[in-house]
Amino acid sequence: MWSRSGHLDRSRAGPPANPEEPASTLVGERDVARALVALPVEQRQPLVLAYYRGMSCDEVAQTLSLDVTVVIGRLHDGLTTMARTLHQAPTG
Repeated sequence: MWSRSGHLDRSRAGPPANPEEPASTLVGERDVARALVALPVEQRQPLVLAYYRGMSCDEVAQTLSLDVTVVIGRLHDGLTTMARTLHQAPTG
């Protein structure tokens, strides 16, 4: 947490997030699956190819016949939408 002076107050901060821990263990696999399925196909396709099939942005772009900058934008939009959805989703 940040203090009023703008410095990080480590006494109130929670444990550091582990970037290696998959999102599915933090919020629940069903919540992640629901958030992914709820995305528009234009955002879902690049996410599935990149994160579940392990493709690079260039490979996703080639597979979907899109410019790589479009793929990057759709990945960003999809992840942002999923983050909002997961933040609002009840856990359990």
